[in-house]
This record gives sequence, structure tokens and C-alpha cells, in this order.
Amino acid sequence: MSRPPGPHRPADPVRTLLHRHRELCERAVDPLEIAAALEARGITDRTAARYRHRDVFSLAEELYARTPRAGGPLDGPLTAPPAPAPPAGPDAPRRRGARWARATRVALLPLLPGALCAATLYVPHAPAPVGSAPPSVRIAATAVGALLVLLSAWLCLRATVPSGTAPTRATVLGSCWLLGYALAGDRLLAWCLGDGVRAAPLPAERWTPLALALAVAPAVWCARWFAARARRRLRTSRDLAEFAARTRPLLAAAVTLFTAALSAVVTAAHLALDGAALPGPLPLAAVTALGTLLFTAVLLTAHGFPAAAARGLAVACVLEAAALAAASAARRPGAAHLGRPVEALVDAWGPAAVPAAACTAAALVLLASAAGSLTAASAHRRDGP
Repeated sequence: MSRPPGPHRPADPVRTLLHRHRELCERAVDPLEIAAALEARGITDRTAARYRHRDVFSLAEELYARTPRAGGPLDGPLTAPPAPAPPAGPDAPRRRGARWARATRVALLPLLPGALCAATLYVPHAPAPVGSAPPSVRIAATAVGALLVLLSAWLCLRATVPSGTAPTRATVLGSCWLLGYALAGDRLLAWCLGDGVRAAPLPAERWTPLALALAVAPAVWCARWFAARARRRLRTSRDLAEFAARTRPLLAAAVTLFTAALSAVVTAAHLALDGAALPGPLPLAAVTALGTLLFTAVLLTAHGFPAAAARGLAVACVLEAAALAAASAARRPGAAHLGRPVEALVDAWGPAAVPAAACTAAALVLLASAAGSLTAASAHRRDGP
């Protein structure tokens, strides 16, 4: 007795996939770029098994080899030959000048927020005639300077994030909350705990804006360094697992480099504004943790994970807001017990312990997410920073 016919399966299942992703395969420069795009589109090793391949990279190799190219009808090399150098001509000096101008802009533009912030902080202490201007003029000049600092920082970070990936509204709001708390949160927490508003600003409030503005430069440079090195490993890795293994140390190195640069910037900003006496370790740790958290959020957003960045920032915002809410609720009759944990923390370590703990916890959560997301090949396609 004959067996009933089974479901029809194409004799060449890869051909269907090749036609479906032909534009991607024709534009790719190597199989790993195809594998990264397939991974981003939801094709896993289990899906590749339906196309008679052990994993996504093996499937991408066949797709790359079977894509018609200029060098041959079907079978091309697994790595693209290097592009020929453009012929020398009368416009060669102009092209070289354009490359130098772009490199100079990339290197020097991130220094603008720090320079503008330093000039803004200098206005109230400037000699005559600036220092002797009416208070309303100096306040207006400080407000304009602060606006220019924010605008320049936004432009620098937008140049790092590709045009197709914009930070979510939650990311922007979370960043604004964290920056606002870094500037005035300690004063507000002291008021909520019943200490009253202090007439003089807390020490951290004088050097924190300068430190964060100066940190824009190492953040942009480290993000671009990580993206360039990761794309280089994308071209030279043999499969997705090897690429992930080679990218994890690179991510750790980028975060470590930025944290070290941020620590140096924070110390320099404090010495420049408050003299030789350094504050306790907690104020420095709070600003360093905040900068590391924001840097990790920039990395995730730049590589196509803005939602993960927003969730990490939200963790820090919730922790800081919970501390303020508990301290405020403790002022109501019969609710003093609500603020005792926060009060004990502040009495033992100072007001900076709250943002230090909140930003450190959120940064660790975000770094764990980045260790999985930023080591995937799909995060390093050619439209990255």
C-alpha cells in the first residue's frame, strides 16, 4: 500500500529565503553582516535548521555565496575584496581636506559643552565690566550659558546616535530627572528630612555641572571607539559566537576607560572650583555612577536599544524618587517610621549616598543588559555610530 504524500517542501528551501532577502544579500560585504541582519529579523539557529543548516552563520554563508555579484554569477568569496583606492585627480586634496575637517570636528566638538559650562560658571566671578554688571544681566547670561551647554551636549550625543535611532521620551525625561537631582537633590532631601534649606549651596552643586559637561567628550570618544572596534571584529570573526566572545572584553574596556576618564574629570572639576580639599568619597562616587549610567544608556541607544536604556534610567529615577517620597512622608504625624531608613543612610554617609546607591544599582542592571545586547552582531551593522 502506497504511503500518502506528505506536505510539499521545496527542493531548495534556501532559494526562497534568498529571494526574500536579496537586497540585503547584495548589499552585504561579508557573510557575518548577513548573519547579523538575519538575527535582527528574528531568524535563530532553530529557524536555520529548517533550511538544512546548523546555525544562522552557516545559512548566511550560503546566502552570501549564492548571491549574484559583479565578480561571478553565483559563487563569490566569503570576504569582499578591498575596495580600490580612488584615482588621484584634481579633487584629491579637497577630499583629503574634507576627511581632516570631519576628523577634527569629531575630535573637538565634544569639548564644546565643557568649555561653555566653564565660561558660564566664570561669569558671576568675572572682573569688571562683566562682574560689575547688574544682577539681572548676570542671571540672564548664566541662563543663556546653561541653555547653550545643554544644546551643545545634545548635539554631541545626537552625532553619536544614528539618525534612525532616537532616544525615547522616557530616556529624555529620565536623564533630566537624574541631572536635576544631581544639581539640587541633596538640598531637597535635606529639607525633606527637616534640616531646612541651607543658605549656601552644598559642595557638590558647584562642581557637578562642570564635571558632567566635561564628561561629554570622553563619552563620545569612548562610544565611537567601541563602535569602530566592534565593527572591525564583525568583519574578521568567523561566526556569531566568536564575535560575541571577542566583543565582551571590548565593551568592558570601553566602560572602564570612560569610568577612569570620568573620575579624573570629576576630580579636576572639584579642584578647579573648590581648591585642593577633596570631598568625601560619596559625592565623587555619586557623580561617577551617574556618568557611567548615562554613558551605558548612550551606548544602548546608539546601537538600537533605546527601550533598554529607558528602563535602566527609570530604575535610578524610581529609587531617588522613593527616597524623597519616604523622607517627605516621614514629616507627617505618625509616619516618622517611613523615613527612618533614608535618615539612617544620610546620617551615616551623607545625602550623596542616595544618588550613589541609586545610580550604581541602575548602572549595574544596565551593564548586565548591555553585556547581552551589545555583543550581538545585529547591534553593529553599518548604520551604527
